[in-house]
Amino acid sequence: MNKDPEQKLTKFYKYMPAESAINSLKNETLRWSSPLCFNDPFDVPRELAEGMKFADIAAAKWDVLKDYLSNYDAPIDDLHPHFQKMIIRYRNLNDTGQNLPPQENNKDDPSIKVVENAMKAVRKHWCEYLLPRFRILCLSARKDIVPMWHHYADEYQGVVLEFDSCSGASGLWSKIRRVEYPHNPPELFTEKGWSHLIILSPEKQREKIQNFHLYTKKPDWEYEQEYRLVIINDRDSENIPNYSDWKLPKENITNIYFGPKISVQNKQLLMSLISEKLPHAQTYGMSFKFGWKIQFEKACG
Repeated sequence: MNKDPEQKLTKFYKYMPAESAINSLKNETLRWSSPLCFNDPFDVPRELAEGMKFADIAAAKWDVLKDYLSNYDAPIDDLHPHFQKMIIRYRNLNDTGQNLPPQENNKDDPSIKVVENAMKAVRKHWCEYLLPRFRILCLSARKDIVPMWHHYADEYQGVVLEFDSCSGASGLWSKIRRVEYPHNPPELFTEKGWSHLIILSPEKQREKIQNFHLYTKKPDWEYEQEYRLVIINDRDSENIPNYSDWKLPKENITNIYFGPKISVQNKQLLMSLISEKLPHAQTYGMSFKFGWKIQFEKACG
């Protein structure tokens, strides 16, 4: 698990087959994928709070609201207007949340309808609008992860592009975020977790949902040391494909690493394209050495 939130990386790595790198350089584009075609079934879920009942989430909210009812200094500006009014009402009654009126804890609780409407709106926005429009560029913090070379760089026949976020003037890199791999089930998988979220304003709900579901994966994938850039594709309104090919940030590509099994033909073609399109970039060949060592040496044409 990533344990150093203060670490600021400036270089990121894209593993890809040689053919994809050739197409990227020829067309000067980089492919951003839709999460709908990701290989991890839990990555960026298709459904939110699947199987949970509105009433159970509404009931769980009281454990969350008690903190606001007992702590009068707790800010409520980011909360849903319904819950802001409720908290102010009970604060004025000097109620800590331990002895709530009966009507607030049964099936006639008006909060159930608020939760139901909020959940329906969140699910609709997520499933119908955001999911088909998310475009994600998946990168890694390292260039020497053996399983990544195997899985994403065509079994060592591909390449790795190195992007230096400090090169060029692109503001794109300010949006990059690290993927987290929690070893304990996140609270958002529970009714109480959703009650934490659902008392927020609609804007804060969407922000929290996106931050969690776009940048959180099972610890099985921790070896990838992934970072992501996420953009919502508003350019296409109909028949949206599962990818978008956008301008290649050439000024940010500083090094290209060839896998040890890359074909002579692909390497020669890439060397030619790099000389033409990326004259500032350096090229290196990767090889495996005794003692679990990975070596990078300047590539020759």
